[in-house]
Amino acid sequence: MATILMVVKTTGLAYDDRIRKECLTFIELGHFPTILVLSDDNDSRRGITDYGIPFIEVCLKTRNYLPDAKGLLVKTFEMYLKMIPHIKQIRPDVIWIHNIEMAGLVPIAMSYKKKRWIKKIIWDQHELIPNRLMKFPFKTVIKNLVKKCDAVIQANVERKDFFINIFRINPEKVEVLENFVDKIFLTLPPGSLPAKVSLWLDQKPYFLAQGGGDPGRYLSELVEAIIRLKKAKLIVVGPYEQVVVDVLKKQFNNEFDEWILLTGKVPQLELVNYIDNTIASVIFYQSSNRNSFLCAPNRLYQALARGVPVIVGCNPPMKHLVERLKNGVVLEDDGKDSTQVYKGLMELFNNYLLYAEQAKNNKHIFKWEKQSYVINELLHI
Repeated sequence: MATILMVVKTTGLAYDDRIRKECLTFIELGHFPTILVLSDDNDSRRGITDYGIPFIEVCLKTRNYLPDAKGLLVKTFEMYLKMIPHIKQIRPDVIWIHNIEMAGLVPIAMSYKKKRWIKKIIWDQHELIPNRLMKFPFKTVIKNLVKKCDAVIQANVERKDFFINIFRINPEKVEVLENFVDKIFLTLPPGSLPAKVSLWLDQKPYFLAQGGGDPGRYLSELVEAIIRLKKAKLIVVGPYEQVVVDVLKKQFNNEFDEWILLTGKVPQLELVNYIDNTIASVIFYQSSNRNSFLCAPNRLYQALARGVPVIVGCNPPMKHLVERLKNGVVLEDDGKDSTQVYKGLMELFNNYLLYAEQAKNNKHIFKWEKQSYVINELLHI
């Protein structure tokens, strides 16, 4: 049995499904996790997550006078200063840090490891290292940080291969934990839409966009294709930029509110209400950067694990999976052309029963617990 400290910056623990799945797996394996987190709430507090894991949340004073995109180095430095005392106090057997934001804690963890306060350092990279950091001198720094870790985790095989080739890392040091769906999500009862959403649908079918209006998810192209199709509505779950929505409303006038509904952020376990009742989930990632080109989308597995077909762009991880299982439609591009999106919607709509049957036949594949042995090996001390 080991004590594990998860160190992460995230929108909010209620919306971070990977953290939830990993922590619950630690518990099932007999370990004791705690989460040290900086979230968008920017609050200083302690508590227990909805799934029963203790957490410590830190806040940054610099966020009060520096805009969101300004002073990132200063904010990062303050984040480290706020987190280091907690790490020193807890002295976990395993420190499990997440993404590039926490890279600066690797040397600190290494110094504690030399003092035998920490036994293992795991670096879980939900996202690939940004392109700007894959060049000298940052590339050398990151490679040296990786060498100090006991293991690095990537979210799919394509990312693992790319990471190993770029940084010339020993393949034995890199593991894969795919963003599959855990048994809690799988066994949730069939979801039901909120009454006001059902009223808005007026008995019409709908497509689901789980990526919200984040840049690079091609919301504008999807909206244009949906309104052109006029056979099914679109529900968009997740955060969005109001300025983008205002432009779309001006472009499409009353048709926008008739065909498009944006819900804002939805807690992970409530997504089944929208997934279970859609004819297909639409998942696009702009392929202009390596991270999104080799996407490892949790939202893809959430839909497929509930037996719902998908429409995806040509990004290799999604393309290879959907073409192999025939449980959805793959576009010729990544979603940037509304005409291609329209063709994909039409193909799914006209052949829905075929894709739905394939999705239901293959939904058992995407189970997180199949990877428990990987986590068990990582935590072996």
